[in-house]
Amino acid sequence: FLINLPVVYALELSNVQAQSITENSALITWQTDEKADSFVNYGLEKNNLRSVGDANEIIDHKFILSGLISGATYYYSVESNDLVDNQEGELYSFTTLPPDTTIPELNAEIPTAIQGGRLNLAGTTEVGAEISLFINNLLLQTITADDGSFEFQGILLQANQVNTIRLDVNDQAGNQNSLSGTIFADTEKPTIKLPEIPEYIEGNSFVLKAPVSEGVSVEIFVNDRSVWKDEKVSEIDKNLALQEGKNKVKIVLTDGAGWETIGEFTIISDTRPPQVSFELEKGLEYYEGRAETNIN
Repeated sequence: FLINLPVVYALELSNVQAQSITENSALITWQTDEKADSFVNYGLEKNNLRSVGDANEIIDHKFILSGLISGATYYYSVESNDLVDNQEGELYSFTTLPPDTTIPELNAEIPTAIQGGRLNLAGTTEVGAEISLFINNLLLQTITADDGSFEFQGILLQANQVNTIRLDVNDQAGNQNSLSGTIFADTEKPTIKLPEIPEYIEGNSFVLKAPVSEGVSVEIFVNDRSVWKDEKVSEIDKNLALQEGKNKVKIVLTDGAGWETIGEFTIISDTRPPQVSFELEKGLEYYEGRAETNIN
């Protein structure tokens, strides 16, 4: 006669690894060929292990060990459904990273002036670090650079004043860095006060004197040709060479925030006396002291 005995399948554990190791944590992973619970036995000494786990039955097992000592070697084994994989008694091991004492990088460009009263400020730093933004020594906002980048949008500044900006960064290990600067929130275009310009001048040059509202970059064009450029100008005092006849003068002011103002005028240079030439239509003929002719 035949006896049917139940077939017993032994659970198999495989691919045991320690991943994503940091100063104080590690991710332990392994797989089973069928669903089972998850336990990790770990410690600094092979004969003194503590056990943590999860009773949920799964095939891909993941367990995070946290609160570890930095720069230390830990021994561990994994366990599923009471089956232990301890690398044939030798135990698996990993070493946590040494303490992080590196100051986090902080990269951001703080402009000296902007158009308007709102600022967008972006930059990069260490992944996972916290960035705090201070405006005029007041904390405005704190964000986390999850992927190493950050951006503050629509920052309200005090209009037409110098604003102090400071960025403080704190990484996950408590290391700090800081970056600061000043920004002038410019909401007004520069102005120029042109003098009364004569329509005609008896000469081939004209002295232009005109105050401007702030220190600006100035470029002057005469008949579409650039004749003078300078920076940080608060008053224009320039002798302009003119050509005979009509001259178109254009003054372009650009301030530190990029605002642009254009002033224009036309002036006629007249250095030659008027001349006239003509001839008598009937020539030089006279009749009894009287003659009549057209003049061309």
